Amino acid sequence: MLITTKRGKAGAPRATYSAYYGVKKPYGLYDLQNGQEYYNYRAEAFRAAGQDPNSAAGFLTDDEKANFAAGRSFDYQDLLFQNGRIQNHALGVSGGSEQTQYSASLGYYDETGIVPVQGIKRYSLRGTLDQQIGKRIKVGLNTLNSFTSQNDPGLNISYNILTSSPLASPYDANGLPILFPNADNAQANPLSYYTQDAHFEQRRRLRTFNSLYGQVNILKGLDYRLNLGLDGRTENNESFFASNTPARAGGQNAATRNNSIAFNLLVENLLTYNRTFAEKHDVNFTGLYSWQQFRTDGFETGAQNLPTNYQQAFNLGAGTPSFSRSNQSQWDIISYMGRLNYAFDNRYSATLTMRVDGSSRLAPGNKYKPFPSAAVAWNIANESFLQDNAWVNNLKLRASYGRTGSTAVNPYQTLGSLQSSLGNGYYNFGGTGVAGAIPATIPNPNLGWEYTATTNFGLDFGLFNNRLTGAVEVYQQRTSDLLLPDALPTTSGYGSFTRNIGQTQNRGLEISLTTVNLRSASGFEWSTDWNFTINREKVLDLGLGDDENGNPGATSATSASLASPSSFSTTISTPASISRTKQRRRPKRVLG
Repeated sequence: MLITTKRGKAGAPRATYSAYYGVKKPYGLYDLQNGQEYYNYRAEAFRAAGQDPNSAAGFLTDDEKANFAAGRSFDYQDLLFQNGRIQNHALGVSGGSEQTQYSASLGYYDETGIVPVQGIKRYSLRGTLDQQIGKRIKVGLNTLNSFTSQNDPGLNISYNILTSSPLASPYDANGLPILFPNADNAQANPLSYYTQDAHFEQRRRLRTFNSLYGQVNILKGLDYRLNLGLDGRTENNESFFASNTPARAGGQNAATRNNSIAFNLLVENLLTYNRTFAEKHDVNFTGLYSWQQFRTDGFETGAQNLPTNYQQAFNLGAGTPSFSRSNQSQWDIISYMGRLNYAFDNRYSATLTMRVDGSSRLAPGNKYKPFPSAAVAWNIANESFLQDNAWVNNLKLRASYGRTGSTAVNPYQTLGSLQSSLGNGYYNFGGTGVAGAIPATIPNPNLGWEYTATTNFGLDFGLFNNRLTGAVEVYQQRTSDLLLPDALPTTSGYGSFTRNIGQTQNRGLEISLTTVNLRSASGFEWSTDWNFTINREKVLDLGLGDDENGNPGATSATSASLASPSSFSTTISTPASISRTKQRRRPKRVLG
């Protein structure tokens, strides 16, 4: 995947500014019970249990009875929800000469939620630079940097809003929120989060993504390119919850802080050769060597019983330490690739690719595996027997086969891991307190690649001066040696372990068709797009052994057949590039 950004162009400096502003409101409120409806609901529940609501204990609290008698009812949606805002501003400048092109931009994004405090702010800085050095060398830089501050990223008060009693008073006589308005410890008052110094939760992230390239023309048609990429980020999370909040439910206040840093470094060496011989033979070769490393480091600590709430998470040493932990993780991957493209007379083409990847996340002996692929195409429209047919503009038949791999598992799955025993890692050994550890995950010294083999056949066509264009695709994907957790009996000391197991299959047919219904000399155009897709997936093997008939995993295999309905859209365009698109879908069908 190649991601590109806007780059500078030769010419006078050009400044741009764009912005938008909007207001956020609740799309709709939940239809909750009012006081009378809640009273009737509770009364019916007690009668169904054979109790008289008027004399049964626990029917309503004294506060709820008083509010019901006075006709008072409370909806926390009205008490909490507010209007939010969203705004974005971007200021940029670009320009350059034939030898040097540049661009730079500043961005500011601000959004607040419909719940108090929740919001996010982001500041960004982008820049690009391309420099030609002589006739053979070109270098360039792309940088994207952002700082994000987010308030209450993990706080969810929806449950408390929807389950609180509409008859229970949310505030006491002093105007302060009551933590448990209806004397039920499972239904805390969400308003208690919003008193002074009651809670604080913030996430701050600084991220920088940079890529640097250098390209040298060695000989005619032969180029070398070096790509360096660094994606780094550091994140700081802080949280504090006072005693009188739903998160602490009357217990000791608590605060946590954690910091993490991660970087992803990529180095690519590319050698390309492009030449045309005898005006009919096009040859392209690409060689690649790349190395990638991803590493994370993190630390987290927490404390309880801080002497004052206003300190929040800024002085954890003043409280009682509750936990501390750290982590580090790293993985590397090395890749070699060679690809040869050959085309003859713009009629026949072939591509051969061989790629070898090595992953540190896999077991010794299984780290390096080859992944070949091949593709051929026949441009029938350029054959002599069709060149005089004006109604055929494009007709290409193609086929391809390739194998890819995946190592989508956490590092160190081949080694296993330990964890602290008894939660805090300490236990009594005689009269001495000692630290201990117990096995956490079982090692797998045979962990290898997950493979996906894909076969594809396609036909592209364009007829009647390309008034009718489209494509037909038939494909099959078969994935084997899936990287999945395999359950183990807990009596072994482990719940599961990761291994290569199972096989799946994915087959499908895709048909696309575009018709230009009307095209005028003035630029007015009306076109229609049709799409039809069928996709079937099967689990061929779950790795559970053979059944009584000797079929591998047949008794445990499951299959699913999915089909998307055909659809079409029609587009009308004018010279002013104004278009309107309508799309209809037929009722969903399931194909056997």
